[in-house]
Amino acid sequence: LPARNDFWGMWEYLAPNVMEYAGHVGGAAFLLALVGLIWGRRITPRVWALAGLAVLTLLIATGTPLNRLFYFYLPGFAQSGSPARILVLLCFTQALLAGLGLEWLLRKVAVSPKGIALPLGVGLGVTAALLAGLHALAQANLPFVPPPGVGDPVQAVGRTFAFAASVAGGLGLLTWLLRENSANQRRLTLGVAAAVIVGGGSAFLGGTYNLTAAPEMVYPATPLTEALARTRERVTTVNTRWGLQDLPPALLPPNASLAYGWRDAQGYDSLLLGRTRHLLDVLAERPEGAAPLANGNI
Repeated sequence: LPARNDFWGMWEYLAPNVMEYAGHVGGAAFLLALVGLIWGRRITPRVWALAGLAVLTLLIATGTPLNRLFYFYLPGFAQSGSPARILVLLCFTQALLAGLGLEWLLRKVAVSPKGIALPLGVGLGVTAALLAGLHALAQANLPFVPPPGVGDPVQAVGRTFAFAASVAGGLGLLTWLLRENSANQRRLTLGVAAAVIVGGGSAFLGGTYNLTAAPEMVYPATPLTEALARTRERVTTVNTRWGLQDLPPALLPPNASLAYGWRDAQGYDSLLLGRTRHLLDVLAERPEGAAPLANGNI
């Protein structure tokens, strides 16, 4: 992650924006997702639908011809701004597959503690193979040699595999220690342990990435924001000075209506009601409407 300066994926300009093209559910959840992908069909035959959605998401996010089909011919899709943001669906499918994988492990451990050894071993092996392949692919396609200070890719891959291996080994060891317990006790203990491991990994990731600060440092009160909070009239902001090379001073921070307590028709920078957009086009009194030509989706 950029916060740790150890992102080793592919990027061509500026700093790597992992929020745009590096969806991640954590090593523990990924390991369980692989188990769900292989054995989840014994719980529900709809696993193929999740696998298909995952593949479709990857094909769109990586700029294949399928992405072109969606971008140019599916109305509204281009307004997403960055097709790679569809990776949120990949995280969603991995979470569902991880749930199926854990359910399969819980069913197996209730019958025989030895039954989870094969799923965990296969999941760990596939994880290792994917890490090695993705690392080689990234290194072959990096547009430049990473500058000093950027985390060593080999160490990053090693840490990820070590975490996945510790998860598999820990769950296996816990199951072995509980082998004399009842089926319900094994299920409950293994389920709680898996939830703690998955949640703990996500908390560690978020703790170094989603930093916090006092609200007033991010959304300071100004005479303008206080006046807007008090008014009961409808207000619209029309900016006539905007361009990629001509950025006006920002008076109202974007996406701040919830923090300031405003009722805003524009919930997000590039998303607003069609009727509001039409009104702004009328007020702009120019052929291209209210949106600048340089960035027509906003």
